Amino acid sequence: MKNHIFRKTRSLGAALVTTLSLAALSAGAHQCLPRKYIEPPAGYASFDREVRMTARYAFKDFDVECYVQANGPGSTQRVMMTVPKLLRGKRPAVVAPFYYPEAMLGFNPVDGSLETPILASQKTNLTYFAGISYLADLARRGYIAISADAYYRTYRPEGAPEDNWRKWAYAGAALTRDWPTWTGIGKLVFDTRLLIDMLEADVRVDASRIGIIGHSLGGKMAFYTGCLDPRVKVIVASDFGIGWDQTNWK
Repeated sequence: MKNHIFRKTRSLGAALVTTLSLAALSAGAHQCLPRKYIEPPAGYASFDREVRMTARYAFKDFDVECYVQANGPGSTQRVMMTVPKLLRGKRPAVVAPFYYPEAMLGFNPVDGSLETPILASQKTNLTYFAGISYLADLARRGYIAISADAYYRTYRPEGAPEDNWRKWAYAGAALTRDWPTWTGIGKLVFDTRLLIDMLEADVRVDASRIGIIGHSLGGKMAFYTGCLDPRVKVIVASDFGIGWDQTNWK
């Protein structure tokens, strides 16, 4: 497994945008790829940015705060934030995007078990994600950390299949149908940036020290978001792929 750590500089984001722009020119495209595929289409982002806390759970080294955050017109995402027990002044914070926040926490905060309600029908538990419990590990080291559901769990969930991979296809097709000029990776970046909004607005967070970390799909979300959002100062991305012109997944 390859790990990539990037300290944010202007050259990193500029290099990414330049590379993509050159690719667009070579393909005969007439607009910049980041704008075409990543930025939300006109009208999508005009919704109330509501955030509502739903629960708080106390553990030995940190607390887990649960929220519901608006992430589009008529849709929401579940958010979990880990906060160290001993806060001395404003703390650095890290975004850890992934499929769903329990996997980044390493357990279900409701009862401390390895079973999650969203996985119950598939007879799957969180041991599958052992070793990447970033929310818990970061909180133990003094960071505030945050994660949320990926859009395949939040975009038009009514009628979606139970199987995770079929759910991706269903959500990707719905997103393409509703917003044909957008892509799934654009939606993933958009939703991840909403987590940065939450951190930036939190009085406990040092907004000048926000990082992002991710593995696999989370690594891709971390790399794209970190390169395109100047509020992110460091990126840690593990085992991720690059592909702009896709729904993630078709």
